[in-house]
Order: sequence, then C-alpha cells, then structure tokens
Amino acid sequence: MKDVVFFRFGYYNYTKLNTENMVKKFKADQWYVVDLLIDWEKQRVSIYIDGAAHVAVPFFTTMKEKIESVNAV
Repeated sequence: MKDVVFFRFGYYNYTKLNTENMVKKFKADQWYVVDLLIDWEKQRVSIYIDGAAHVAVPFFTTMKEKIESVNAV
C-alpha cells in the first residue's frame, strides 16, 4: 500500500498528520477548515488549519518509489 496522507483527530485533543503527532489542539463541537496540500515533486504534504500553516511532512508511505497520484481522499 502506498499511503500519502494519514490525517486524524487523536488522543489528547490534537490533530495529527502522518507521523507528526501534535499539530494543533482541537476542541469538540467546533468546525475547522482543513487544507492538505500535496507536493508531488518533494513527496511532502502540508496542512493548513483555518488558513494558518502548521506543518509540512513527508508522505506516510515508507516505500522508496516515487508516488505520483492518489485514488481516495
């Protein structure tokens, strides 16, 4: 499997992106605008929450071949 992005709301009320565990603290019952920007050339994904940049991390996969597309979001 070739995973690009693994985004979730996790333990301790923090959003998580790939292996970056504490991106931003979130509150229950509050809406957020989340943008994930995929850089195919650098094989990285960046997360913006409510318009503010938070972190850019490598793709989730550990495979060595270059990933050039995704088939599900």
